[in-house]
Amino acid sequence: MILPYRGEHYTSMRLKLVGDLGQVLFHPFHLCDDDSIRKCIKYSNVVINLIGRDWETKNFNFHDVHVHGARRLARLAKEAGVERFIHLSAMSCTPNPEPIFLENGSGFFKTKYLGEQAVLEEFPEATIVRPATIYGQEDRFINTYGRFWRRHLRGTALWKKGELTEKQPIWVGDVAGGIVALVKDPSTAGKCYQFMGPKRYKLGDLVDWMN
Repeated sequence: MILPYRGEHYTSMRLKLVGDLGQVLFHPFHLCDDDSIRKCIKYSNVVINLIGRDWETKNFNFHDVHVHGARRLARLAKEAGVERFIHLSAMSCTPNPEPIFLENGSGFFKTKYLGEQAVLEEFPEATIVRPATIYGQEDRFINTYGRFWRRHLRGTALWKKGELTEKQPIWVGDVAGGIVALVKDPSTAGKCYQFMGPKRYKLGDLVDWMN
């Protein structure tokens, strides 16, 4: 298993323990560097794209990561003869997100949708996964909402008090297990799957429970 990484490699070394001796290898890469990506996927028969970000920076905006980056990975995987390409998108992705806080709607959800289309143009047999909000160790869901009380001892600001926002969170272990099942089943190629938890909650109720 090849685990591409960027930045300091020590931040990824803990993943060495997820496989047997010699079965987990690391390789540096840059999302805009074709050669580094080719080296990562050179001997792979399956490529799983987990790359994404929740906010934009001066180095990478949503289009760079979710659209152009996804297209590049799919194209290079196809050129390398990769058999399966699994692309993680997002639940609620849409070409025309409803404007609530932002005039043009969520750039995250829009680019996630455009990324799906880009991947399918380059790798028509790709499998698309749309997960709901994922929770688990070191997540940015429970930890994000919990820190307001833990660090600041004050309430959490929610749109409409969280009454109009519904979440159907799914445990990260179930997402990983689902992806493995997709990889093992050739009939899932070219299809889109939505991963979500068994229960739906109002965000306000979830935040009350967290705090």
